Amino acid sequence: MHNVEYCRMLFADENVNCEDRIWKILIVDDDKDVHLVTKLALKSFKFENIKLEFVSAYSAKESIEILKQEKNVALILLDVVMETDDAGFKVADFLRDTQKNISTRIILRTGQPGLAPEQEVIEKYDINDYKNKTELTIPKLFTTVRSSLRAYRDIVMLEICNKQLKKKIDLEVKKSREKDEIMLSQSKLAAKAEMVQMLAHQWRQPLAVVSLMITGLQLRIQIGEKDFDKIEQKLAEATDEIQKLSKMIDLFSFNNDKIKYSEEIMLDQLINELFYLVSSDIELLSINIIKNIDVKNHITIKKAQFAEIFINIMKNSFEIFKLKEIKEPKLVVNAFEKNGEIIISICDNGGGIEEDILENIFEAYFTTKNERNKAGLGLFIAKSITEKELNGVLTAYNKDNGACFKITLPIKN
Repeated sequence: MHNVEYCRMLFADENVNCEDRIWKILIVDDDKDVHLVTKLALKSFKFENIKLEFVSAYSAKESIEILKQEKNVALILLDVVMETDDAGFKVADFLRDTQKNISTRIILRTGQPGLAPEQEVIEKYDINDYKNKTELTIPKLFTTVRSSLRAYRDIVMLEICNKQLKKKIDLEVKKSREKDEIMLSQSKLAAKAEMVQMLAHQWRQPLAVVSLMITGLQLRIQIGEKDFDKIEQKLAEATDEIQKLSKMIDLFSFNNDKIKYSEEIMLDQLINELFYLVSSDIELLSINIIKNIDVKNHITIKKAQFAEIFINIMKNSFEIFKLKEIKEPKLVVNAFEKNGEIIISICDNGGGIEEDILENIFEAYFTTKNERNKAGLGLFIAKSITEKELNGVLTAYNKDNGACFKITLPIKN
């Protein structure tokens, strides 16, 4: 890569032309002659066609203050014995442990190697190179500085690439979440449209009954019926049917603000209402419904949201019954309280879910059907509503040659 391209990446956060860039070298030594000799030796040194800039410190304390202020120090030429025998190690500790800086290279230069054994120092203090001052000739100094700057450049480039990659990932995750929210919203509308169709289908029978009652009352009035007790009885029956329809409207009126709030209800009553809603499918497929609801107290729950979850799961079982032509379809619903939670399981005898796809069934648009249009959304919606709106958990597993879905909800929602 061309040096200007390196520069633009390495110094991307600084508003300075690349032509003016420098590699910052911090010299830490209590001997002024060491500073002077080092600067003279490296006066004409360049790396990637970029010059060096020297910053001097004569003690550990002074160098730590400089590190607090200076950014992008590429290399530290560090003495060990200064104001104390371990002063240089304190600088290394501050850089690595306090500032969490792993990119700046540290070359330890010591005139007393006996006080700082090489292997122990490099391992303990994360030192990148260790040199005796007497052996560090100008050619060796050039080589050491060049290799250190190359390592610094590569580390910084890697950090920059990681940051850029993280930004891209965060952006894609954000886009994905926004897409999921839009998809979930659209999917909910589609699911509610299906629910309205189910309601319309379910309403035909009670509306036909009410219509027949009204027709019968009209005939009785026309023939001069005087038995007012029978008339009142028929009116009461018609009113009862109308109240059933009204309850369904209350439960599944998706445009009603009531669905935003939790209500107290007996779980057994709520589940009965939901089975009533799909009773035509239950009768058509001759499904044996078994209920074991061991929840004695009222629960606080958002009824409409729970209805969407429950019906989506039941519809999934109904489709399996049809697809596999199960001769004696069965749906078992168990519910009980445990540790402040309501646990509801819905199990069928439809053959279960293949183990290799079990963990994928709640993904958006995942389906085992050939056609993908409107497929795979039901369980995705059910899980999303369970987690986001009811603060619960929805899981799936196989049991007794069938699929089970477990809904875990707080008693008060």
